[in-house]
Amino acid sequence: MAIEIMNNLFISNLIDAFNESKKPDANKNLSILDEDVFFKKVYKHKYVFMTDSGTNLKDFIAVDVLLDSIEFIEDNLNCGKKVIVHCKMGRNRSAFIICGYLMLKKKMMF
Repeated sequence: MAIEIMNNLFISNLIDAFNESKKPDANKNLSILDEDVFFKKVYKHKYVFMTDSGTNLKDFIAVDVLLDSIEFIEDNLNCGKKVIVHCKMGRNRSAFIICGYLMLKKKMMF
């Protein structure tokens, strides 16, 4: 089940993010996964490759994903759209992105 973190921003796991009965009527999905899934070709949403360790390639760090994801969230929320942020289990990568969003854009401290 998708959990509403703040108005129009949700966190979820992979299965529930695409389950019509468990997700809110969201306009946009932000998928943060370390594998190629069939959803990215079926559903229109933003797909970001990221491993649980936060690094992907020799020259890649999680900050790149974080800043790009925050911009996606902010742009869509400002347009009045609902956004679901999810990774495979809904615990690590998606929480990292949402915490980063809340800290950078909403000035929350954790």
